[in-house]
Amino acid sequence: MTCVRRQIVPQHTGAVASARSASAWRLCAVFALLVLGLMLQQPARAQVVGAGLTLAPASLTVGESGSASFSVVLDARPTDDVSVALSVTGEDTDAVTLSAASLTFTDSDWNSTQTVTVNGVADTDSADDSPTVTLTPSGGGYDSVPAATLAVTVNDDDAVTGAALTLSASSLTVAEDGSETFTVELAGQPSSDVSVALSVTGEDTGSITLSSSPLTFTTSDWNVAQTVTVTGVADADSANASPTVTLDPSGGGYDNAASATVSVTVTDDEAVSGAALTLSDATLTVTEDASETFTVQLAAQPSADVSVTLTVTGDDTDSITLSSSPLTFTTSDWNTAQTVTVTASADIDSADETPTVTLDPSGGGYDSAANGTVSVTVTDDDPVTGAGLTLSDTSLTVTEGSTASFTVVLAAQPGSDVTVALTITGDDTDAVTLSAASLTFTDSDWNSTQTVTV
Repeated sequence: MTCVRRQIVPQHTGAVASARSASAWRLCAVFALLVLGLMLQQPARAQVVGAGLTLAPASLTVGESGSASFSVVLDARPTDDVSVALSVTGEDTDAVTLSAASLTFTDSDWNSTQTVTVNGVADTDSADDSPTVTLTPSGGGYDSVPAATLAVTVNDDDAVTGAALTLSASSLTVAEDGSETFTVELAGQPSSDVSVALSVTGEDTGSITLSSSPLTFTTSDWNVAQTVTVTGVADADSANASPTVTLDPSGGGYDNAASATVSVTVTDDEAVSGAALTLSDATLTVTEDASETFTVQLAAQPSADVSVTLTVTGDDTDSITLSSSPLTFTTSDWNTAQTVTVTASADIDSADETPTVTLDPSGGGYDSAANGTVSVTVTDDDPVTGAGLTLSDTSLTVTEGSTASFTVVLAAQPGSDVTVALTITGDDTDAVTLSAASLTFTDSDWNSTQTVTV
């Protein structure tokens, strides 16, 4: 603004003219100062160059019922007082409290740090919380400055106890050079990452290998099953191995959780020494339309399941039927006897039959074991054609105190052993005694005479 000095036409002279001129100049100067003051105040309403907030540290971790602090300072001198409002935003807004709702910086202490304390709030779950502290400045040329944020992690202090791992199997059977799998997941959401270390313990620790260790579960995938592959390692012996897989969780509230175990049986692929079948009977006699039994068990523990196939071999294969085939023996019931029922079939002839039951084991190291056999005799129940007894005498005279004899022979070959009972009948049954109460003829000596002494 420019005050122009104008030429005043003297209408008055002396002191009056001089006074009026001085007053005009004073009015012009006051107006100029007012305008200048207004112009000087304009920068206060604009953003301060370089304005911003500096937080240290940039993020914070605090335990439940614990506390941690961070500092705040302005990046540039403000034109007036700056108020910084603090609030908890994002998820889990009730997971922390703040020591102050706002901070105030002046143009004289703007570069002095101020401290904010963040206090964790305990809850009943075992999960970590993730709130955000938001700082919004205003005043002193800081109105347009973006809000600053501080990420906070609240570590949960609730420990998971008891059975904390969920396994798809508590036991596993794997062959040498074979593999099987089981899955693992956490039973509850952890407060942070959980590491599950896997190790092979117990006996035979070198008999298996594991696909991976450790397993890591986070707060978001804790209930997503992870797979563990167990591979059997071949060795030179014929014995099964029995290692244990032990799973030990740690971190995220799982430090006091119980370890989990998977019992593993490694079935050997070598032939079992002494592999054989133990039979209760090597021979069996059964009558037509009747049945008899024998039992079977393994002589030594197999490396895996053993299947025993039963067949009827030899002559007369249709003369008997068997109750079941095959029989299956496991590594745990190998020495428990299993029963086989042999049933004889009736036919129209009068001859006995002699089939054989053959037992063939396979699997579990028994492929090279010898077959077992049971010889069966089926005694016929049909009458023998021409059956009868041939006696050397039909009557006999004997003096008291002396003896006489006669012979007996079968008239036809029997189907099985024939017993001939001898008794004294009629009057005077106590007048004589006999040398035998019975005679026995077989299918091989049926035509050989036997003597009876009276």
